[in-house]
Amino acid sequence: MTNRHLKSVMMVPAFLITLLYFFGAANLSADTRLQGFPEPPEEGCKEDINKDEKVNIVDVIALLLLGKDDPESPVADYTDDGECNILDVTSLLLNIMKGNLTELEFFSVTGRVIESDLGLEGIVLVLENEEGVWVQDTTDSAGMYSFELIDGIYELKPIIQNWYFNYEPDELEVIINGDSIVLPDIKATFASNTLSGRVLEDSIGLADVGVRVWWSEGGLDTTLVTDSDGLYSIEGLFNAPYLIIPTKENYTFNPYSQVVKMDGNSSAPDIIATPAGPSPVELHTIGGRVYCTVGPLASVIVVLAGPVEAGTITDGNGNYTFAVPNGEYTVWVIPIPLYQVFVPIAHTVTVNGEDVSNVDFFGYGAGGGVE
Repeated sequence: MTNRHLKSVMMVPAFLITLLYFFGAANLSADTRLQGFPEPPEEGCKEDINKDEKVNIVDVIALLLLGKDDPESPVADYTDDGECNILDVTSLLLNIMKGNLTELEFFSVTGRVIESDLGLEGIVLVLENEEGVWVQDTTDSAGMYSFELIDGIYELKPIIQNWYFNYEPDELEVIINGDSIVLPDIKATFASNTLSGRVLEDSIGLADVGVRVWWSEGGLDTTLVTDSDGLYSIEGLFNAPYLIIPTKENYTFNPYSQVVKMDGNSSAPDIIATPAGPSPVELHTIGGRVYCTVGPLASVIVVLAGPVEAGTITDGNGNYTFAVPNGEYTVWVIPIPLYQVFVPIAHTVTVNGEDVSNVDFFGYGAGGGVE
């Protein structure tokens, strides 16, 4: 947007005050509909800028603020003339005063996912708008996907459950501004990634530490041994969450377990080893289940914070367990695309000489049609 247009938008507050006074609406509250302002149609309308299912002066102010904060947004260009300026604000105000509401127009976004130039079936893609509302589609036998969207800016990417592939690009910005579009192909290649990390004692690599790498869904459960520099490495992994647990006699570790969500070749955070001494700390368990209305949720990342830090992933029955010393802990679940809301958001757990069970989380699907 040019400086001239930006200056025009910046001058709108005084202009709005004059218009509001002229229309006798200077003292109306945000929820008060200006006389003559019509209701939007049930399926929504272009003039409902702030998406509150009302059409009033608040939408004019919302367009003004949007034009200042994000002039490149297609929504800020109300007149569809390729520019964001004072004409957008005045046109919106005059049109809704006259009752000229415009039903939302939907445009198609299509594309395909390919592997070796052939369409790849069954890949789930999520498309999310700037407000965090998302929809999903699954590629057909030709690798094609399709969405119907209104003007706006979106992000498209394959979701976390597509463990077995790397994608190029792994996300796409989608800008809808009055036209349907065809997106570039997303190229999938079979994932074979390397996970590496190290174990340190007093900032020096610790040798001969057993490092268990586990992912229940993928059937992987193997133990590596750190070399003389405290390094470990494993190849051939998918883009999945892997649980890492270090073990060595007479040592404790922080974190004592962690989850690394692979995204191509990945490095795990350093593990700090401390000599345990002759009297090991008494441990108790914190355990629970992650589930939804249709059953347990497997391979969900669960995180623990408190006197010790740790991470784990749920097994095929949605269960998880931490072994911890006495203390107060916070347990929470990392949202996944199909279940973006978990109840409760987090548990506060006090361990005092006994195991704690039934620290459960229930997942709700938080998606819906993108508006």
